[in-house]
Amino acid sequence: MPSAGPSWVDAVSIFVGISSLVVAAAALVIAGIAWRNSDRNSSAATLLAIMEAFREAWERFDDPDATKRNYHFHNLMNLFEVGCAIHQDRSVHGASKQLLEDYMRDTLTMIARNAGARAEIARMRNNPHVFEYLKRFLMAMRLEGHPHFIEPMVNKDVPQAAGGSAKTEADAPAPTEPATPGNA
Repeated sequence: MPSAGPSWVDAVSIFVGISSLVVAAAALVIAGIAWRNSDRNSSAATLLAIMEAFREAWERFDDPDATKRNYHFHNLMNLFEVGCAIHQDRSVHGASKQLLEDYMRDTLTMIARNAGARAEIARMRNNPHVFEYLKRFLMAMRLEGHPHFIEPMVNKDVPQAAGGSAKTEADAPAPTEPATPGNA
């Protein structure tokens, strides 16, 4: 004999279905929050690791031997390339990204104001792939409205400002003492 209305089994099935949907939605929200927190933690860890690498590189760069200092400058510029690649790959987000950008721009300003560093950068441009990620970082900064006067030094394709003068960073070159974070 067929039943005239929904049975208690149908009601339980509907209840279980709705409950499952609520639990699944809550699980998605929790997973999203966990993913976001994980991404922030990963960004912070990446930033801390690269900042520590820069700190160690600056300590080595402070060597009194000019040959060693030059070698350490090349390593420092390679580290900048890595930092720019990390930025380009969008491996850091939020505040970590902003801190990395600010550090890189400020330190590049300090390096570019050093005559010896500028000359060494020119010597380092020995193939088109040198400073590839630094070029991309500087182009991204320029497109965001933050051009940097070091860009023509690292990228032969970017014209020097009229008369070879800088266009930003307080119109550039100034001090010629060794470039270290302490005398920026």
